[in-house]
Amino acid sequence: MTIERIETHHGEGPIELAVSADVATVEVVAGDEYRTARVVLSPVVPGDAAAARLIEATTITSRGDRLTVEVPRTPHAGGGATVVRGSGNVVISGVVSGEVVGLVLGGAQDGVSIVNGQVITGSGTTTIGGGGGGGGGLRLVATVPPGSRVTLTGRSPVLTTTGPLAQVRAETVSGRVAITAADVVEARTTSGAIRIGAAREVWARSVSGAVRVRELAGHASVKTTSGAVEVTAVADSTVTAQTVSGAIDLSAPRGVEIDASTRSVSGRTSNRRWPA
Repeated sequence: MTIERIETHHGEGPIELAVSADVATVEVVAGDEYRTARVVLSPVVPGDAAAARLIEATTITSRGDRLTVEVPRTPHAGGGATVVRGSGNVVISGVVSGEVVGLVLGGAQDGVSIVNGQVITGSGTTTIGGGGGGGGGLRLVATVPPGSRVTLTGRSPVLTTTGPLAQVRAETVSGRVAITAADVVEARTTSGAIRIGAAREVWARSVSGAVRVRELAGHASVKTTSGAVEVTAVADSTVTAQTVSGAIDLSAPRGVEIDASTRSVSGRTSNRRWPA
């Protein structure tokens, strides 16, 4: 059975990459060295037969400037996400109908994804004991020309992007989102953290996931229930931030103005400046 699948977009230049997947790690790399887009599908766990079957059943369509990847839903991908808070800084969430095939543990800084007993972090993959026999965890690596657009939907996929993109749109339940640079970002999660590097426009919504924007140069609208909000502006910007219990922290170097509108029922708010 084929384990790895490679597909190349037929045209050159920036594209729209649209991915639909319930349990997957999705890595998008944009760079000048990539004239055409390419996607590589492989199992998160080497030799995973269930993942190999999903890879074979995945539909990949190249039409115009759009490359679409649709991963079939797994039998155990239904159900909702569960959020458990202990001391207030730990979130545990996952797909809990039937066997647990997607689980995300996230703190205030970074998230950890567990797929079929595998811990997936930014530094690699580590095996932990146990894990159900469901399998089916996929890794999708896409290389695209700079200025491309990315859309991701699914229950608990993890999205990481590197390099300059025109737009990123992500909608997940417990999947976390980490974006290095995009002109426009639209992200919605229930418990997944949202991490954004450089952006001109940000629209982010989360229930318990934290939202962080490191280099804003334009406008941000952020709304959470208990997730913390942290926005750093590097150019004059407008920020609208609203939480129920999550803290709101806005900051910028001196000389950079933030036109801020913030509201929190019980969380602290701050708007700091530091020497340029």
